[in-house]
Amino acid sequence: MVDVVAETVANTLANTNTAQPAMRQVPFDTFSTDGFADSDRFDAWRESISVIFDVFPADQPQRAPFNASLSAYLMPDLMVGRVAFDAQRFERTRRRIAADGLDHYLVQLYATGGLVGRAGGRDRMLHAGDIQILDLAQPSETFAKASETFAIVVPRRALEVALPSRGGVQTWVMRGDHGVGALLSDYITSMMTRLERMPARDSRLVAQVTTALIASYFGVRTEVAPPVRGEIDALTLNRVKHHIEARLADDDLAPDRLCRELRISRSALYRLFEPSAGIARYIRSRRLARAFATLTNPRHAHRRIIEVALDCGFSSDAQFSRAFRSAYGMTPREARHEGDAALMRRGSDEDAVGGRYARWIRSLGC
Repeated sequence: MVDVVAETVANTLANTNTAQPAMRQVPFDTFSTDGFADSDRFDAWRESISVIFDVFPADQPQRAPFNASLSAYLMPDLMVGRVAFDAQRFERTRRRIAADGLDHYLVQLYATGGLVGRAGGRDRMLHAGDIQILDLAQPSETFAKASETFAIVVPRRALEVALPSRGGVQTWVMRGDHGVGALLSDYITSMMTRLERMPARDSRLVAQVTTALIASYFGVRTEVAPPVRGEIDALTLNRVKHHIEARLADDDLAPDRLCRELRISRSALYRLFEPSAGIARYIRSRRLARAFATLTNPRHAHRRIIEVALDCGFSSDAQFSRAFRSAYGMTPREARHEGDAALMRRGSDEDAVGGRYARWIRSLGC
């Protein structure tokens, strides 16, 4: 079925070459360091890309002015872009993840260049032509060479609905010189070259098929995939996580209760959460993430910090403050102030170069 729809989209993409000039096009935004003073170029890029990553200069000396550019297109439940940049370090920390609340996947085709680093607890190395998928809800730190990439941002909800048998993402890096990686690379490259002239009316179909292809390719094992849980374990894990999420405020949420309510053995429960450093740590991390999101949300500015702590399942202010500082390196009160500052930064997006694509990313899936 995916192949049939993909063929339909390929025909759609080909037909965009003859689209009428007056036809409404896919929304477009761009950013470039051109036009900034040499000393300001990296700071301008850092501000622009901060919607997803914290970035830092490369360790090696920069012999020429820093260069980066981005061209972004918005489709329903999907944002795609062409991104070029000089060498640098990209980072998403637990503190950053809790603060921005992005719940998306990022697919990157490295047309040139490459990277080394670690993401989601896995070491990675990409060369020119390779493709990776990043879970933006997981910490990452990568060191990229000067590269040109094609990037696709897709909300978690949209991708996971399309994953085969809801088995979760099972492949994290694809080699682009053979097999399904080469096919996906060809598709992404073709799509990017045609978006400029694509009629907006075609974007929904293209977005749906692009999401389906990503889910189909990254939802199956390949020779470069790391060991993963079986499909039954993945389904059980998702069921347990949803159960936990709905009961984070309950102070008696514990392994014994989960085993009883979900009719799962203690050994099976512990095995499922070994990659998360244990079930107890997972529950605490989810409570802390919810507390962070609440404290940094202006709609909850009137609520007392202890009220937020109790609503997130913590039994005392002292217990909450210790756990919060350990996880995020700041106090709950400092997090509230950081949320106010973030709101002010978001309010300036209207005037920022490339500000629209930052808003698009935040609004995906809403």
